[in-house]
Amino acid sequence: MYKRHYFVDALIKAIKENNYEDVIDLVKLINERSPASLFSCDEENKTFLHLALATGNDELSNFIFNEIKNNKVIYTKDHELRTVFWYAAKDAFCEIFIKLLNQAKEDDQQTLIFACDLYKSTLLHKTAWLGQHKIIDILFHYFKSDKEFINQADDDGNTALHKSYQALLDCRNEQPIDEESIKKHIKIIIKLFQNGADIHLFNNENMTPFMLHRQLPIDDQEKILLHLKSTERVQFLRAYAQLFEEQSDKYDQTEKSLYIRYSGVISLVDLVRANYLCNPEMTPRIFYMQRVSVPKDQVMSYEARGYTLIESDQKSLESEKGKEKIEDRGDKKDENFVLMTGQEVIPDSILVDMPRRFKDNLKSGPHVCRPNISKSSSTSSITYPYQQSNNDRIALNCLIRQMEDYLANLQRRAPQADPLFRAATITMSGGSICCPLAIILYFIYRAVDAYQYLESHREMLDYETKGYYREQLDLYAALAFLAPWLLLIPAVGISACSANLWNIEKKISNLEYQRFIERLELISSKLADMQGLHAPIHYDIHVQLSRDIGLLKQDQYLADCIDIFARCIDALKVIRRDVTNNEKLSAYSIFSRKEIIITVNEDTPLQHLPQSRLTYGTM
Repeated sequence: MYKRHYFVDALIKAIKENNYEDVIDLVKLINERSPASLFSCDEENKTFLHLALATGNDELSNFIFNEIKNNKVIYTKDHELRTVFWYAAKDAFCEIFIKLLNQAKEDDQQTLIFACDLYKSTLLHKTAWLGQHKIIDILFHYFKSDKEFINQADDDGNTALHKSYQALLDCRNEQPIDEESIKKHIKIIIKLFQNGADIHLFNNENMTPFMLHRQLPIDDQEKILLHLKSTERVQFLRAYAQLFEEQSDKYDQTEKSLYIRYSGVISLVDLVRANYLCNPEMTPRIFYMQRVSVPKDQVMSYEARGYTLIESDQKSLESEKGKEKIEDRGDKKDENFVLMTGQEVIPDSILVDMPRRFKDNLKSGPHVCRPNISKSSSTSSITYPYQQSNNDRIALNCLIRQMEDYLANLQRRAPQADPLFRAATITMSGGSICCPLAIILYFIYRAVDAYQYLESHREMLDYETKGYYREQLDLYAALAFLAPWLLLIPAVGISACSANLWNIEKKISNLEYQRFIERLELISSKLADMQGLHAPIHYDIHVQLSRDIGLLKQDQYLADCIDIFARCIDALKVIRRDVTNNEKLSAYSIFSRKEIIITVNEDTPLQHLPQSRLTYGTM
């Protein structure tokens, strides 16, 4: 008689091999002999439903789902902390996914959907990467938009929006190009953005979704903008504006045309800024064209201001800004209104928000008053307003980059990085030991030779000759005894110092090194003060950082110092990732306002600048 576990193992094998007929027979046998065995798990703690869904076979998965009616299966996690929802998160399993969702307790549904696996990935990360747009629609249909969930980062610092852009870029690089997959990923990006995804969050490689967005072909960039509502394009277009402000004329001309085309749908401020940023050599204009519906009894007054009537065949013209119909003020169908167009002066309230260089270059006529525009010192800087978590991210980015540069300098100073130096130190070490050994062996040889000569010629030698050889014997014996102390021990010391020159115990005491320690101490002490609020940061990371700071204050070998610096950088990357998405810290900040004022010039890397927090001011 077969044992019960035999059928379980056989069923696991049949499911993995996608053998539907054997699965049906084995399930019937197990139901007859031991129904409880249907809830068994394999060596990776995966249930039969986990395994069936992993095969991708819809018929097999539905059969196993219908046979297993125990809710415990829904809550079972495998060794990678993944539930059956993870394996059911495919467009082909939409029905099973919804059934599983309805089978779970209502209070537990959100917990199951928001759960992370061993690598901090959520269902949103997986579905965004694989292009499962139907599952994403289900997630957003059942659960209200949760920005913390949507912008949650995995172990690599990637949000679901990062993953979707990365997958889209991979699809573009594959040959042949799968247009259907590209459409799915574009649809997912739009869906994520509409539900609160942030395009300015950095991952562990210092990349934001907006940076990935700019790597797409211009057609894909425009498709994403076209499918967004006018109000939803603002974040993208203002990110383009900030990019152009910092990069001056170092941007792609196609991006420039895309930015100008869509900037007019945001506001007049953005339209004016777009024309100036993309045409800096042109004299800034203080006029703009406006089209309005005017009551017929006011036509004369508008004509006096330079407005002209628009003929009926011109009313259907489309705006070049985004190819969208212009919505006229007033009711065009009302016979009491007519459509007119004319020039208006840009209000001072808008010009005040323009870059200082724009104001300084503004050429206005004598009839135009500009009392509110300051034309003081042209020296300008970009200042970050007091947005704590974003400021912390920016400061941490700068600190990590500086520490990585400093670490690279330390590694270049390490002699083991140079193979020629290594060969020289090995030669020096070997030579310093071999030479004393050769001298000692020579002394021993001379002493033994004198002794043997005396013994073999004792009867033949006269008294004076014997005395001479005895003196030689005593001399070389004494030298052979003293030589290790006089030569070998210093030689070993010299070889050790030459072979471990990079490990001389000497503290690296310079201002840059001390500044890093001070900033690391500031981070550590602030995190200790708000550990309760800073729940996403792992406790062991903070403990390790505090321990490494203590080690850096002590005398360290250069090699040890390099290892400690590398550990500190890794800890800062974890802290940066968690600080970025931790909304609980809205009233707290690691760094003070004074530390987050950065003067922008051509050498400032783009990733050091926040994409949506720039305001203009003077130093």
